[in-house]
Amino acid sequence: MSVETCEQINRWIPKSVLPNIMGGEFTILPNYPDLLLALARYRDHIHMVTNGIWGHSHAMTIRFLDTIRQIKQVCPKINVAVSTDNWHVVSGQEALDALDRIRKTIKLIPTEPVVNITPVGRAWLNGLGQKRLSCASCEVMSNMIIREDGMICRCPYAYFPWKHFSETTWDEAQEYVWGWRSEKLSEGMNCHLCMESVYAGQRGKHMRMVT
Repeated sequence: MSVETCEQINRWIPKSVLPNIMGGEFTILPNYPDLLLALARYRDHIHMVTNGIWGHSHAMTIRFLDTIRQIKQVCPKINVAVSTDNWHVVSGQEALDALDRIRKTIKLIPTEPVVNITPVGRAWLNGLGQKRLSCASCEVMSNMIIREDGMICRCPYAYFPWKHFSETTWDEAQEYVWGWRSEKLSEGMNCHLCMESVYAGQRGKHMRMVT
């Protein structure tokens, strides 16, 4: 996403809504501080989810913590959640420790480890998250995903793109997306059935490639 697009999205989202910035891992982007600042400026609260890869390098850790301090100057409330599940090859503990060190100095809202594996995408292809395969994440009516290309997705995990955010309003998008999910729920849809349709014929191919 460009910085300009981030600025436009920031203006598009009502101030009463809490933006959640998450994967792919944003800290691997060279200009991620500019992107985060563009999304956070003039807001009261933002939330970020990271896999903590920046915690393995002193230079990357310093840059991330400096970015948090900069964001704090334009947005008073910041949440940072660090993924600690086994699916992510990097450990988030170093990142959690680094955030703990600055929490008191900048009044960072306590971090929360993210330990669940959502049964979609790579997790579904690799047979992870089995206990939740029958869940229906469509029932999550608080998440509306805007992808890196600006498309609003009907699924809370960025599947089924609907319309570019610049082509609609927040209220119109919310009404449509919530209605679409309600229809899917009434049809008995769940994440497993959705993944079957999205990855039809790919699971066997993927597993053969892995083996």
